[in-house]
Amino acid sequence: EAQLQYQFLPFIVRPYIGVGGGWFRAVSGPDPRPSTGTASASAGVRISPPLLGFGLSGEVRFRGIGSGFNSTATEFTLGINF
Repeated sequence: EAQLQYQFLPFIVRPYIGVGGGWFRAVSGPDPRPSTGTASASAGVRISPPLLGFGLSGEVRFRGIGSGFNSTATEFTLGINF
């Protein structure tokens, strides 16, 4: 999956949104195993306090799988940036 993200503010707290797409390939389940496109949207925030050398991030990403989005996934991610 690849995603383009737009960051709203260039400050210590930097919210952003993103849109993207990719390809899903099932590795288990009944034959034939499906391959299909995906579309995603995300929203998050990056926080980088000055002079600390690290930052924090949080993101939620919604993904639709297949042409009618008959399958979906939601991811919540927390991170530390160095």
